[in-house]
Amino acid sequence: MTNGFQVFKCPHDGSITCWPIITINFNLPPEEHMMLSNILPLAIVPGPKAPKDYNSFLQPLVDEFKQLSLGNWAFDAFSNEMFKLHAYPISFHGDMVATKHVMNFKGHNGISPCSLCLILGIQNLQGTTTHYVPHTPPFDQPSTCSTYWDTWETNLQSDSGYFDTLLKMDSLQGSRGAKSKITELQ
Repeated sequence: MTNGFQVFKCPHDGSITCWPIITINFNLPPEEHMMLSNILPLAIVPGPKAPKDYNSFLQPLVDEFKQLSLGNWAFDAFSNEMFKLHAYPISFHGDMVATKHVMNFKGHNGISPCSLCLILGIQNLQGTTTHYVPHTPPFDQPSTCSTYWDTWETNLQSDSGYFDTLLKMDSLQGSRGAKSKITELQ
């Protein structure tokens, strides 16, 4: 689980942000696994801004979880015995901004801002690179918006569709105009 937060106000640039990475043990009963004493802090990614390469901070954790999935010997003080400890990460949780960094997505201002559904953003009317997802046509210029999304009727991304998009992005690496083509897919 990860999410950036503002630590304190900084006089010259407004804020300092850090990004904690925590683990929740789902082997505990549901009424216990979210208790503060059972949440394990794994790392804190320092600010002042969001990291450019979030995966460089996650790679040591991935390597350790690979090792833990194979099992490590540990001591159980309650039964006074050694046992083989296995640990498996089963999910990642974070807000859209944190998910964007972990999954290397463009984020909520991208053409395809959601990793779970197939909604598409439209370009901001001022001609910037910012995109947004209209839920209704804009009031000031309704004719400029031909597409808007009903939040109750959104098509979800399938595993195969997500995998196909990743393969397309991978095949475009190094080709002419790759950056703009990959950005369209994100």
